[in-house]
Amino acid sequence: MVRHVRTLKSIYVIVAAVATAGLTSAADNKCIQGTVIGFNGKPCEGAEVRALRVDGKVTLISATTDDRGVYVFRGLPVGAYSLTACVDGFPLSRANVKTQSQGWLKVDFDLRLDAGDSMDRMQRDLRGFVTIPNTNPH
Repeated sequence: MVRHVRTLKSIYVIVAAVATAGLTSAADNKCIQGTVIGFNGKPCEGAEVRALRVDGKVTLISATTDDRGVYVFRGLPVGAYSLTACVDGFPLSRANVKTQSQGWLKVDFDLRLDAGDSMDRMQRDLRGFVTIPNTNPH
């Protein structure tokens, strides 16, 4: 009886280890992960990060940041991607990356660094649609 109980305990430990290993590998199936920091220097919740595959079939997928500003893309095919961080639908920052068959990439966006460029780009883009008054008195 004692031998039978030991065998059952050993089988249970092996099954639990295999099940845990399966969960770990599924959780590690991330290809690209990062954080979006907002204009105020705090994590930006609800930002959209778009991944556009640029070296083959054009595929666009997106991920939304959580309350810690973190986004994750899982299971992306190996290739070159253009990542764009968007807030309220406006593209504010971009990064070009290449995924690999092993490991994952960390790509962070700090919108404070891109604030000036983004505003200039938005003003250039909007010039054809609205009139932007020159408020500079000089």
